[in-house]
Amino acid sequence: MAFKDTSGTAVIDAALTDIGRKRMADGTFRPVKFALGDEEVDYSLVGPAAFTTGTDLDISLSGTAMFEAFGSEAKNIQYGLNTFDTPDSLYRPILKLNDKASIAAHMSGSSKRATQLYTQWYSTDSTGGALKLKIGRTGGTAEGAEAYYLAANDETADKMREIFTGSAAANAPLNSKFFKFLEDRNFEGNKIVVESGLDNIPLEEEMSIDFTISPDGIIPPGPTFFKLPVAIDYNNRIKYLVKRNYLDRHYFVMADNRFIEKILGPSRNCSSFKNFADGSSDINFQTTIENAPITYFNQFDDYYTFVIDGVPNLMFDHEMYTYPSTKFSNLLGPKGTATAINFAIIKKLKANSSATRDYRYTKYGKTDQKLFDAKHKFDYIETVIYIVGATTDARIQAPVRIIRYSGT
Repeated sequence: MAFKDTSGTAVIDAALTDIGRKRMADGTFRPVKFALGDEEVDYSLVGPAAFTTGTDLDISLSGTAMFEAFGSEAKNIQYGLNTFDTPDSLYRPILKLNDKASIAAHMSGSSKRATQLYTQWYSTDSTGGALKLKIGRTGGTAEGAEAYYLAANDETADKMREIFTGSAAANAPLNSKFFKFLEDRNFEGNKIVVESGLDNIPLEEEMSIDFTISPDGIIPPGPTFFKLPVAIDYNNRIKYLVKRNYLDRHYFVMADNRFIEKILGPSRNCSSFKNFADGSSDINFQTTIENAPITYFNQFDDYYTFVIDGVPNLMFDHEMYTYPSTKFSNLLGPKGTATAINFAIIKKLKANSSATRDYRYTKYGKTDQKLFDAKHKFDYIETVIYIVGATTDARIQAPVRIIRYSGT
């Protein structure tokens, strides 16, 4: 059901499902439970950035369009409001994509990706001057729509490496770096790395030092109190996450079954995500498990739900003020768990450039697109992966572009 704005009067518009209409007809319809959601509200409007000169936050939120009711049982609430039995908790964990780990794939158009792409130069243009073409950025969808690129077959992966390492471009810089993309059924390669934990939290802990004798003669003897940011250490991980049952030991991954067949997730027994006081790290996501879909209900048509393991996120600052945990982690607060994801696409999408193109590339995507340079053509399909923390219900989306080399 949905609320309608009728000049100050709140009206509830209810649309019954097939089961609801059946029970209404036979007189057995008895509402016993309800759920709340706020799908229509754009929370990016709320916060410091919203309070600019001439901006009225109330007007911005009240002007948000309201959805009509749908007959499907879950279409109105894809991100429901939840209640947790932890009344003393001030902050809830979020999910965040990681681009700092060595095995983390990069999204196209991201700042990290932009520093890795080079500029290709042709010898001359029609006027005799140098002709410059920016690979994968200006004029290409790689910049216009950020996504993780998933190579459909070995031919595509080899061609992308050739382009991004510079061997396909004349006079490419020697320090060119290739873009970290995903590969179908690659157990050891790049992965989408997701972290669960607290981020950007203004938590402070009060500390005190008892000066029995004032060392400089200015501060009087006795306890001196001061506040420090919450330490990113083992104790605060236990305090703010473990004891409040905010540890995502498993993740739900929802993927379109028209394109994705299985999800490759880490094995908790042989994976690790931690750092050490000397600045080194042990990041090892052995993506060795092919996860088949389960019967867990999700809100999206044509989507399967998969369950993958979470690995303890043991990135700490080790009592240093240089925040070494952020060298490998994108979370700024105490960290809970992390996971890594790769995909097994359906086999018909894996056909190479000499085989017949699967109809899905034409029906759901685009074909023969020059994404990275003026020579090589690719087919691609864009889809969205939804990732949910099984304990916290925190959610994040990961746009994925399934890409296939189609020739020149």
